[in-house]
Amino acid sequence: MDMLNKQYHYYRYAILAVIISEILFILLCAWQIFFNLTGFHQYYDLPIYGLPLLCKLLIIVTCSLTLTVTYLIFQLLKMAKLEKELAIAKISNETAQKSIKLLRSHRHDFLNHLQVLLGYIQLDKKDAAVKYIKGIHEEVRNVSAVSGLEMPEVSILLFIKEKEAEKHGIKMEHDINTDLSNAKISQSDMVRILSNLIDNAIYELKNNTEIPEEDKYIKVSFNNIQDTLVIKVNNTCSTTINENKIFQFGYTTKGKDGSGIGLFTIKKLVEGTYRGKIQVENNPQAETTFTIFI
Repeated sequence: MDMLNKQYHYYRYAILAVIISEILFILLCAWQIFFNLTGFHQYYDLPIYGLPLLCKLLIIVTCSLTLTVTYLIFQLLKMAKLEKELAIAKISNETAQKSIKLLRSHRHDFLNHLQVLLGYIQLDKKDAAVKYIKGIHEEVRNVSAVSGLEMPEVSILLFIKEKEAEKHGIKMEHDINTDLSNAKISQSDMVRILSNLIDNAIYELKNNTEIPEEDKYIKVSFNNIQDTLVIKVNNTCSTTINENKIFQFGYTTKGKDGSGIGLFTIKKLVEGTYRGKIQVENNPQAETTFTIFI
């Protein structure tokens, strides 16, 4: 692989060298034509080629330069496509690794559930066992709802973010009224959007001491309204958001922890790539809601 990269770099430098040489040759021909037309060379006895020859050379080199630049542009576009595929593959790989960790976590939880139920049965506490089973059933029902999104990477992301929110005492809820099988957005872009919004909500709540822990929650909902996918991410808050600046490049409320790029990128992705719409509503006494229409 390293040898291939070195060959690629040498090849690229060779193309650039050819382009620079052709540009210099064109400038030389232009210089020759200028002196030929003005007759300036007669005063200094400079070697000048005839106009017909110069014109032919200029045409040949110009065509060669055009082909070389076209080829270079084609390679750059090809490289951009490969970089995008690499980014998608990276996201898929990270999601697969998180899936393995999630499965291990679920296996561990399942064994713990069995041990608790076995303890209740051995202690003859049937009511407690039934209550515990109902609690597990509610949890499994939530898992089934998220799994029905028909976008595995998005389902896994929601599982992971829910566990992350729990670590900070934040309750994360889902309101899923449609699947994503006909969504006009790729899985990777959906993951980028949701992960950014949910991460922002978790950051806001885990560092917020004004909101009681029992009132800290994040809610993610999916609806389909007249063939438009409507995604909402809302969370409790205690700060006022500047709705006019929040999507501007470089604007952040996280101080040194923020870059001011995330929401700017999301807005550009939603409205630029998918011709959708994103809006934010903020009530400092209640919650912040991001709504996306695609």
